[in-house]
Amino acid sequence: MPAWKGIIGKGFTPAAFDSYVRSLSFTGWRPQFVVLHNTEVPTFAEWHQVPGAQRMRGLEHYYRDERRWSAGPHLFVADDLIWVFTPLTVSGVHSPSWNSISWGVEMVGNYATEPLSAAVRDNTVHALATLHATLGLDPGTLHLHREDPNTTHRGCPGAHVDKAEIIRRVKAQLTGRFPGEHEPERNASLSVPAARGLTLSALASEAAPEALAAALALSNRTCTLQAYKPLKTIDPIPVGGRCVAYASPDSTWAVTRELFDGAQRSILIGIYDLTSRAVIERLVAATRRGVAVTLMLDVDSPTEAAVLEELRAAGVRCVVAPACTNPLPHRRVFASAHEKVVVIDDAVVMAQSGNYSENGIPANPEGGGPGFVSGNREMGVAVSSVAMAKFFTELLTADIERAEQPPDETPVLRAEAASPAMAQLFLEAPAAPPRLFKRFEVEPTEGVMVRPVLSPDNYLDVVRPLLASARTSIDIEQQYIRAAQPETRTLLEIVRERAENGVKVRIILGRVFDAGDRTDIATLASNFGLKLGPQVRLINTGQFVHCHNKLLMVDGRHVLIGSQNWSDFALTRNREASLLFEDFAALAGYFGRIFEVDWRGAFKQLPGVPGLTPLSLPTAAGRPVVPLEPGDFVRV
Repeated sequence: MPAWKGIIGKGFTPAAFDSYVRSLSFTGWRPQFVVLHNTEVPTFAEWHQVPGAQRMRGLEHYYRDERRWSAGPHLFVADDLIWVFTPLTVSGVHSPSWNSISWGVEMVGNYATEPLSAAVRDNTVHALATLHATLGLDPGTLHLHREDPNTTHRGCPGAHVDKAEIIRRVKAQLTGRFPGEHEPERNASLSVPAARGLTLSALASEAAPEALAAALALSNRTCTLQAYKPLKTIDPIPVGGRCVAYASPDSTWAVTRELFDGAQRSILIGIYDLTSRAVIERLVAATRRGVAVTLMLDVDSPTEAAVLEELRAAGVRCVVAPACTNPLPHRRVFASAHEKVVVIDDAVVMAQSGNYSENGIPANPEGGGPGFVSGNREMGVAVSSVAMAKFFTELLTADIERAEQPPDETPVLRAEAASPAMAQLFLEAPAAPPRLFKRFEVEPTEGVMVRPVLSPDNYLDVVRPLLASARTSIDIEQQYIRAAQPETRTLLEIVRERAENGVKVRIILGRVFDAGDRTDIATLASNFGLKLGPQVRLINTGQFVHCHNKLLMVDGRHVLIGSQNWSDFALTRNREASLLFEDFAALAGYFGRIFEVDWRGAFKQLPGVPGLTPLSLPTAAGRPVVPLEPGDFVRV
């Protein structure tokens, strides 16, 4: 019997329901649409024969004890109250094909035989408008239960329920209650590369909060994962070859282009996001000169699906990563395949924080100059080591095998991992950072120990003692820190303990997008004594699009560079990869100098600066913009 998810069991007036929904945080699960049902039993005439609270307990007994389900529908809408049954922040059980990606709303009544109660209809429309507005859903995506191809309830919610009329009424409520928030997304077809160099006079100046909210959890990452056996022992690898350190927006492109163009035999890539036209062109060029290019990509948008097909047609071996976005359930091993690792000619390994997006790897001249544009703060290292290349080739090859594993039987495909479409959003273009950093090349005179640090394998086992070993300083530059999540809190507890014992702690975080980011910043202060200003600062968004970095430095000697955000998914459910350089002061010095510049320029308080809001509609301001790309900011 699956674990029961519990119930809320409370009835709300429409106004109280609005306030209740506004109090919720949709960080763990976000539905993509609503499925509308009718109860059939009890009928509308029978509903008030028992008090509502007693009715909720009876329904709980029915779903939990008789049906032995993990949950039921989310709402039961009566003529007087809107009853919340299954919590709105977790998936319910109500429609076999769509349980994992939809809210279930039950209208009280049997509308195959009873006329639709006007009061039930009006409360339902109010509830639907609230739900759609909260997550920025399109009312046109509303589904009726009978439309589920796998349901046996072929008449639900009844012939007296007119879907088109319900949708029309929901749209009318949205217009009346939330004016201006549901304009057509006019720029959805504008390509990301084309957006660079545009000005706001060609776009829109009003905020698009509903599109941003949807994009922050773009893909469904709560699928059922297949068994994975973590690597028990990952030993450090001695490295004596050349190490090339780089950063975005300064030098990542120059290093990547040089290595890709210099490849003789093979390029093997495992990455979360690839939309950069410059990178696509280099991969196609490598294929044309006979280099075997293999790409494993976490495909979570129509844009990336198109990129995969383009590269496949050019001769690149393309694999959809074994993540929740894989269309075949038996190939879903990780919530996200979020690593950013490249192996070139079985001899060089690149590990970095940045995706191959326009902001992650802007095609800039190294050191600045004409045509330079800002982007995300990112960091990476290219390591010349046959042993390291062998390790990551075996790792990526094993994940590719998981992604191509044949099914034991013909799979039944469901829409569980589908991604909602999002409008193209834009940000006011930042100026260039005050100092640009060219690549830093160093060849250790003595072999340095470099440890692969993977999720879900050994990140926590490595990073906890690393933090605990700090004697003078801990410097962190992260996209975000999910300060309320249990495993992440174990890291923060160590940071707090070290700070209380005199270790200097400095943390730079990324752009603040919503209330969830603000809550995390407040939690760092209230729970861990890490206060905004002295210990925590925010990347200067007048100089960078975002901070997408994942840097950890301890005592100015130990450096961790790679893909892990500080969230429980990144630490325990995703495929992630970083490199820990142990006691490598030269490399730490390079990244430390970049960190110092970022720290000095970072915001010491929550910014209220104009131009930091995602944009979607025309204004006459004429200010330059850059695209806001999902791979750069979506939470994984």
